[in-house]
Amino acid sequence: SVSKSAQENFVSHSAVSQAIKSLETYFEVGLIFHSKRRFQLTPEGETCLIEGAKLLSLLNETKENLQANSKEVRGSLSIWAPQSLIVDSLYKTLAQYKKKYPKVQINLKPGASALVRAAISSGEGSLGILIDDGYIDSFQSTTIKNGNFILVTKSLNSQNKESGVIVTSREKIEVQHLIKNFKTKLKKDLRIEMEVMSWSVIKDLVEKNFGAGYVPDYCVHQELLSGRLRTISSPGTAFKYEVKAIWSLQKQLQPNAKLFVDLLKQECGRA
Repeated sequence: SVSKSAQENFVSHSAVSQAIKSLETYFEVGLIFHSKRRFQLTPEGETCLIEGAKLLSLLNETKENLQANSKEVRGSLSIWAPQSLIVDSLYKTLAQYKKKYPKVQINLKPGASALVRAAISSGEGSLGILIDDGYIDSFQSTTIKNGNFILVTKSLNSQNKESGVIVTSREKIEVQHLIKNFKTKLKKDLRIEMEVMSWSVIKDLVEKNFGAGYVPDYCVHQELLSGRLRTISSPGTAFKYEVKAIWSLQKQLQPNAKLFVDLLKQECGRA
């Protein structure tokens, strides 16, 4: 709605309406279908939205390139990443980056991998950090670190044979790998306790004794070191993952983003 758009952009309702009217006057076409409580884009409006996003992205890229020529690092950096990566892996690098480049405005957006890819494709984000799930071929990328998916538990009592496992989704490739290992190595079906689409939430549930959890090892690194969680032996080979930074296939990596990636690789190399 116009009201929601005004609220999200911190302007008045009339300002949004006037901006839409000005665009329609300039392009000499209708951009929205008006109704009592909402509006819908016309075909011309959808084209305007897509092309406008491209223009804004080009303007931002031009601004970033101009600022890159300055001796002082400044400007902006838009990063998209899953919540678990932000909480468990990126926070130290973010702190270092802010200390080293205080005049760079960081816009950090949490989101699942599909949202990260969508943000980079649309130009809304300049850098995405995610686990390679096989759907990043349409992006440029570089590997940040790698590791294994593991089974973890709160206490030894959770390691009995009847214990269920909390996973993100049985459709995920890493969960399919675990299901297959249970069938081929243990001759039994994996008992899935529940499906939770967040590794951070799975970790929290395991710490509250809801059962065992299947997560990437980076997500529980500190908990394993402190003894709050323990690993459970998993049948067969471990499912390996790669954390990657991705950016648009049509653009060079933004200078501020490159500085962040370099710092992140250094931090992960020390872990």
